[in-house]
Amino acid sequence: MTRAIVREFEFKLNDDLTEKAITIAIKDDNGLIMPSPLGNFIKSEYINKGLSLQSQKNAAETIVRMINYIYKRVENGLEKELRHYGFSAITLEHAAQYITDRSYCTRLDKNHPDKLTSNYILSEINYINNFFYWLEKQKLLKQNYKVKTEKINYIGLENNRVSKIIKLNVFDLNDVEILYPKRRSSLSVKLKDFGEKRETLISDFIYTALRIEPGIAFGIALEMLGGLRRGEVVNLMQSSIKKRNNMFIVEIRDNQKELFTNSSSTSDVQVKNERDQICLCTDLIEYLYDHHIKYLSRIHPKKNNGLFISSKTNLPLSGSNFSEKFNKVKQEFLKDLLEKQDFENYKSLISKPWSTHIGRGIFTNILLNLGVTASQLALLRGDKNITSALSYIDEFSMINAVQNALNEFHLSYSNWRLI
Repeated sequence: MTRAIVREFEFKLNDDLTEKAITIAIKDDNGLIMPSPLGNFIKSEYINKGLSLQSQKNAAETIVRMINYIYKRVENGLEKELRHYGFSAITLEHAAQYITDRSYCTRLDKNHPDKLTSNYILSEINYINNFFYWLEKQKLLKQNYKVKTEKINYIGLENNRVSKIIKLNVFDLNDVEILYPKRRSSLSVKLKDFGEKRETLISDFIYTALRIEPGIAFGIALEMLGGLRRGEVVNLMQSSIKKRNNMFIVEIRDNQKELFTNSSSTSDVQVKNERDQICLCTDLIEYLYDHHIKYLSRIHPKKNNGLFISSKTNLPLSGSNFSEKFNKVKQEFLKDLLEKQDFENYKSLISKPWSTHIGRGIFTNILLNLGVTASQLALLRGDKNITSALSYIDEFSMINAVQNALNEFHLSYSNWRLI
């Protein structure tokens, strides 16, 4: 089977002097080793910048491990788009899944043979971050995503002023779901839940959205009560919403071709895993859905297949549009907490940054509090790395657990006054 490998080689500086360097190569099924274009990443980012042989090797080994991890997923019948398009179809989500699996190894018992340290994974993240900045610069991938640098000024060892350009974390910039290792000291930590008073805060947040940005209130509810990602929300069609056996079902599909044909960037409208998603609080979700359909009829009399439409352009909302509106709701929500002198929740909610992705964390914690098992949780969240066998084993017990959860979890909204 074809594999990426790390190769050390020598090259001439002049007639009398040679130097060793590292590159990335490909080894095919017959054992033939060929240079890989990915070797240019090591050359431009490490060799040409005078970094040590060990730095080159560490970077190359990290990228090779990640590429082979992705190769293995393709060989196991996953990642159909990669099988069809090849390397150009690699996405940030593929890299995030690799890092997530590696991060799990930091949580193993210290005597476990697969145990990894957090610092080791953090160094891998830095190499992968550099790799995706290079890929974006070279325009080698189909996926478009944001990259951003920042200038840092500090005082050097000789009390002189020094500036350094750093590459910001590409996964955080693009709001990609990822599990970081414990003691994530060098990376910003995001808030993942509203905490113990989440039920009241969820209700208040959705109500704030209905007042401030009614066009996304239903989408926010789907995130917090159904665990949908931002890209999954904006990909919904009006036909995506179903009710079956007293449960509210969202049919999550990749509808980019129908909704975003004129978009120059697709990084914020990706659907990670197509599935039928069950939502909590069926009565509230149904209430918000009815309200949303009435809202659509007011802003856009001519029927549009998209479920979330801009009132200004009459075009489907992009992920970035959704986030902008979400942040507007967030600021108003925090302002309301201050006005109510709810300082405890206010301080908690400004202690760490959070974005639209917090809805998925809220949904997860609700399920955990309702006693859903780990395997059922993976199914309910739509996690892609659950095995097929496990899904068959747990499907029936999962439905029973969901039915119980639907009966036990409620949000108060009877005092909402909507126009």
